Amino acid sequence: DLADRAYAQVERLTGPTADFLNNRGYSYMLRGDLRRASTDLSRAAALDPTNERIHNNLRALETRARGTR
Repeated sequence: DLADRAYAQVERLTGPTADFLNNRGYSYMLRGDLRRASTDLSRAAALDPTNERIHNNLRALETRARGTR
C-alpha cells in the first residue's frame, strides 16, 4: 500500500515516463501482480523500445509467469 501511494505521487510529478512505468512494473512483479506488471512494462517498452533494462524486466516477468502456471 505504501509503495502504491508513493508511485501515485511520483506519477503526478513526472507523468507516466518509461522509467517510471518500468520501476512500477517491476514493483508489481515483485509483489506478484503480474497483470499490472505486464501492462506497465509493455507501456514502458513502447515508450522506450531500445531500453535494455525494460526488456530484461519483461523477460523476468515472462519467466515468472511461466513458473506460476
